[in-house]
Amino acid sequence: WVYGSDKLPVPALEDMLNKALEVYDPSRPTLASCKGWDYGTAFANESPISGPTGVKMLGPYSYVGPSYWYTDTLAGGAFGFNTETGPGPQVPPLVSLRQMLPKDKLWPINATWDYHCGRNEFGSLNMYTNAMAARYGASHSVEDYAKFAQLTNYEAMRPMFEAFAANRPKSTGVVQWMLNSAWPEMYWQLYDWYLVPNGAFYGAQNGCKPINVIYNYATNSLHISNETLVEQRDMHLSIRIMNTESVGLWQSDTTIQVLANTSKVLLKLPQISLPKTYFLVLKLTDNKQTVLADKWYWLSKQPDTHDFAKTTWVGTPIAQYADLTALRTLRNTHLKVDVQRTETETDIDLKLQVTNATSSLAFFTEFRAIDGATNRWITPIFWSDNYLCLLPHETKNISVHFPKYALKGEIRLEYEGINSTPHDIKF
Repeated sequence: WVYGSDKLPVPALEDMLNKALEVYDPSRPTLASCKGWDYGTAFANESPISGPTGVKMLGPYSYVGPSYWYTDTLAGGAFGFNTETGPGPQVPPLVSLRQMLPKDKLWPINATWDYHCGRNEFGSLNMYTNAMAARYGASHSVEDYAKFAQLTNYEAMRPMFEAFAANRPKSTGVVQWMLNSAWPEMYWQLYDWYLVPNGAFYGAQNGCKPINVIYNYATNSLHISNETLVEQRDMHLSIRIMNTESVGLWQSDTTIQVLANTSKVLLKLPQISLPKTYFLVLKLTDNKQTVLADKWYWLSKQPDTHDFAKTTWVGTPIAQYADLTALRTLRNTHLKVDVQRTETETDIDLKLQVTNATSSLAFFTEFRAIDGATNRWITPIFWSDNYLCLLPHETKNISVHFPKYALKGEIRLEYEGINSTPHDIKF
C-alpha cells in the first residue's frame, strides 16, 4: 500500500492508516510516498513514523539515449527503486497521427503537434526530434518521421527495463511513466488513445522477458537475467555481430546456465574492427529449442554521450549522438508471409509465418491489421510480437488476436519495414 505520490501523509494520518492495515490487510508492506527526494535540492521525504521512503522519483521524463540507464549514477539510472520514470515522447504510428491531426497539419511539425504534447518543459517534441534526426538522419515527410519514431520509441524504452533487470540487486524496481494517455497525445504511452500500440510497447515487451539476455551499452558486455524462481540449465546462446550489408563480423555459440532469481554478467564482447553502424543479434533458446529471448541491437561505433553535469528532474541532455544514419542505406528486402485464420463466436485469431526471402537482413518490420471498412487499425488488438527483425532467409512465427466486435469490414494485413516498402499480405 502506498499512501502518497509526491508527498507524505501527515503523521497522524499515517499512524491511523498503519493501524487500520494491521487489522484489515497485514499481508502487504506499506510505503509512505513514491518520492524520496527532489533532484538538486535539500528536500527529502522522511516520515517521523516510518523514516526515509527508500525510493526515488528523479526522472527522467524526457528523451534519453539507451546508454543513460547504465551510465547515470545521479538520478533515474538503474539503481534503487525508481517509482516513476520514462524516456519522454512516444510518438504514435502514422494511423493515429492521421486521426489526431488535421490533414493540412500533418507535416511539417507545427503548433498543432505541440498542442498534443504536454505542458511547460514537455510542450514540444524538439528534444526527441533533434535526437532522432542526429542519430538516424532528418525526416522530410510525416510517413518517414512516423516510421523512425517507432524505431526511436523501441530503442529508448527497452534498455530502461533491461538495465533494471541486469543490475539487480543494486536495482530493485522501475515503474514506467506511463502506460497510456487519457487523450490523443505524443507523450508517455505504450499504446495510444485509439488503443494502437507503438514501438515502445514492443520494446517494453522485449525488455521484460522473464529469462533474458541483455546488452549493456556502457560496458559492451552481455548479461543473463532470470527473474523466475527456477534455475535455468543448458540454454543455448547465439551471438552475431553483423554490418549493414548483412556480412557477419563475429559470432559465438555457447551453453549457459543461471540460478533462479539472479542476474549476472556473461561475457564482454571482443574488441574487433567495427563499421560506423552495426548489429548485435542474440538468440537464447532452452534445451528444447524454444526461443526464450530474440534480441536485435543496432549500435554505433560513436556512442551517445550524456552531459550529466546538466541533469535536471526532466532529464539529461546528450552532448554527442550515436551515428546510426547508415540504417537508411540498408538494401531493400521483401518478406513471404503465410497466414492461417481461425474464428470462434467471439474472436478472430491469425497465425503468420514470416520468412525473409532475401539475402539481406530485414530490419524493424511493422505488421498492421486494418479494417477494410474504416481503413484504420483493428483495435483492441494483441500481437505476440511486432517490429520484427529477420536474418537472411530466417523464418519467424507471430500471432494476432482480436475480438470480432472490433471488425466492421474485411481484414487487410500489410507490412512495412525500415528497408521494405509497404506490402499487402494476401491470404
